Amino acid sequence: MAIPPKIKGTQSDKSEVEKSWELFVTEQKQKEAERLEDTAKFLVGIISISLTLFISNRPETYEAWLGNSFLIATALWMLSAMLCFFVLFPWRYSYRDDSPESIQSAYRKIAKVKRGILILGVIAFLIALGIASYEFVNTGSTKQAPQVALPADQ
Repeated sequence: MAIPPKIKGTQSDKSEVEKSWELFVTEQKQKEAERLEDTAKFLVGIISISLTLFISNRPETYEAWLGNSFLIATALWMLSAMLCFFVLFPWRYSYRDDSPESIQSAYRKIAKVKRGILILGVIAFLIALGIASYEFVNTGSTKQAPQVALPADQ
């Protein structure tokens, strides 16, 4: 059975609004990797700030604060920071300089990989933040409240 030839359609005249939206979408796709890198930079800053806050505001029961939970949270924070640095790292991708389709394909692959790594970094950060917050609240709430003597009913 013979394969029918491909039919090329003619492009209809598009309005200026349609052309501007197509240009907008194309520009946004081209900026995607850059936006992912900016997000990774922001997350690295947030990781640094949150780690500093948790370490500098440790509860009086310091031994409990250094338990396994806080060590796990710190390890997850470090993993998150490393993943964000991988998003920022310039990787080598192969493409043909003379082929716009090859360049576009490579760029899509870059954005897809960076997005996946960034999502893993965000998940690790949120889990670490949850663990550390839980431990911080529980460790801080183990202090005994001062006992106040109430007057006896007469």
